[in-house]
Amino acid sequence: AGAFTGGLARGLLGKIDLAHLGTLFFDEISELPLELQGKLLRVLQEKEYYRVGGLKRIRFETRIICATNADLTERVQKGLFRRDLYYRLNVALMFLPPLRERKEEIIPLAYYFLHKYSKLKGKKILEMEDPAERILNAYHWPGNIRELQNIMNHLTTRYRAELNVKSKHLLELYPALMHNKGQPDLTGNEPQQAVPIQPLKEYINEFILQILKKNAGNKSLTAQQLGISRHVLYNYLQKMEQK
Repeated sequence: AGAFTGGLARGLLGKIDLAHLGTLFFDEISELPLELQGKLLRVLQEKEYYRVGGLKRIRFETRIICATNADLTERVQKGLFRRDLYYRLNVALMFLPPLRERKEEIIPLAYYFLHKYSKLKGKKILEMEDPAERILNAYHWPGNIRELQNIMNHLTTRYRAELNVKSKHLLELYPALMHNKGQPDLTGNEPQQAVPIQPLKEYINEFILQILKKNAGNKSLTAQQLGISRHVLYNYLQKMEQK
């Protein structure tokens, strides 16, 4: 109210108001649109702002913490993130390794989420058996902690009120856990191969077809990129057709 009709003397309270003398956290700061990056920089530099619909400058003192999973230096080079804002924010940098590099945290976090969602849903997940824990430890976690949280949430939704989590429960719910990048000992059985073995000739053929498809069937360009002559490329293609 009042934001576009002449303004309010007091203005509306916002996040900076709430964070005064405290902490303001920006998650995924890399996704902030460029037009807002300039406004944020001005606020950080001047430590003053107007409330929405307000007419009075307000001073503030707030600790700013930002997080991102993107490479901000790369986004700066591409013109997607303001260089001046980057240097203004990059005062104390902390790098948090991905979950797959913090193996000791996987099981404690899994139990934390299990107990959290069990309590919310009125269930009682007792414990995880050793093979189930080994599966979680061997997985490469491309989705990091959010992926682990999602799996534990699904477990508490799908299964009965009281449960000891077994390896079969995890694999029934989330078969991707078997794709463990070749790490050993998932369930106490033989380690699985991460990449299926096939003849080298088939890998070469698949690679040629991928490049040809990328070039929309242009054989001259494909041969040039592969570093072979058109004649050699035609020979490869003919042999593939004869199979």
